[in-house]
Amino acid sequence: YNIQHKTTGFKVKNSYQFSIKTFIKRINGKEMYGPYSDEYNIDFFIFEIIDFKHNFYIIPISIMIEKGYIKTSKQKGRMNIKVPHPKVGTKSNWMSEYLNKFELLQTTAV
Repeated sequence: YNIQHKTTGFKVKNSYQFSIKTFIKRINGKEMYGPYSDEYNIDFFIFEIIDFKHNFYIIPISIMIEKGYIKTSKQKGRMNIKVPHPKVGTKSNWMSEYLNKFELLQTTAV
C-alpha cells in the first residue's frame, strides 16, 4: 500500500492536531503548501500520537475524501486534522473505529 504516516505531540484539549498539508511548488523562493489530493495515489493515512506508543489511527483514503480532508475536483480539502485522544476519545467520533484497525492493511492472497 501507499501510506502517508503522520506523527504529532501537539495536543488541543482532548484531541491531537496533525498537519496534512504537502509541498505544492516554490514561487519566488517561497514554498507553497496545500492539502493532499486524490491524485497522489495514497491508500491510507496513519496517524500516530507520540505520547501513546502502539496506537495508530489507520484511515483509508476513501474515508478521508468522504470527510472532506482530501482535495478533489469537487472539494478543496483541508491542511489540518484533529484526532481524538486514544484513551478518552468518545466513541461518537468517526475516527474511533479506525484506532488500531490493522486488519485494513492485511492483503488477501489471490
